[in-house]
Amino acid sequence: MKIKLPETAIEFFNLIPTDPKENIDFRAEFLSECAVDKEYRKVYLKFCQDYKPIIFNTAFWTFDPQSRINHPFILWPHQIPAIETIDACIQEGHNVGINKTRKQGASEICCKLFVANCRTSL
Repeated sequence: MKIKLPETAIEFFNLIPTDPKENIDFRAEFLSECAVDKEYRKVYLKFCQDYKPIIFNTAFWTFDPQSRINHPFILWPHQIPAIETIDACIQEGHNVGINKTRKQGASEICCKLFVANCRTSL
């Protein structure tokens, strides 16, 4: 079943499940549709450019060294404003500092956010 794309990137982000099993199912269905529908893919990539948390919750994975398993990268609510702030600083050419503790994903978020800012052709 094709997922209906909403009007805005934020509305789309709010549709993405945060339960790991539901998120993986969503990714499989949604990204399969992107693979065959160029217009669908264009809207998705535009949403990812407009609101970076989307790419985290739909495409990025993270490795858990304790379980030695890859997991879908699903943002915690407190990580979303950090991504918004860091991304705004990247876009505007400002410096930003991060106070972090272990196992909060800050280093991985920074690396993935720079990747998310790489432009690709549609």
